[in-house]
Amino acid sequence: MAAPTLTDYQQSTYTDTGTTPEVTASLTWNAGDLIVAIGMTESQTATISTPTAAGLTFFALATIAVASTCRVYMWAARASASGAQAISAVTDGATQMRGLSAWSYSGSDGIGMMSQSTAAESAIVRSL
Repeated sequence: MAAPTLTDYQQSTYTDTGTTPEVTASLTWNAGDLIVAIGMTESQTATISTPTAAGLTFFALATIAVASTCRVYMWAARASASGAQAISAVTDGATQMRGLSAWSYSGSDGIGMMSQSTAAESAIVRSL
């Protein structure tokens, strides 16, 4: 099978703080595309909620706390129809910087095994 194709990538600024949600520029996807979103915070205490976009239902893949410095969240969704919209996620209003990125892949069979070590290192093996 052919490798998946990255069809679009968008991100927020990664310098936001305060109560405003993280919002990417408009991401474009086609029916059947795999949408992957990653949110990162400057602090382990800051949080980002599951992203939203009309027509997409994101599910959590991983939350990783890295030492005492940051937290990384990873979600995915399968597009049932074509669309284009910003991806957004509510934050806890903390004063630490954070950001949100989203990728759209066509021709993907999904995400395979995931693991996380006790040292907060993460490896992702995708069945793409």
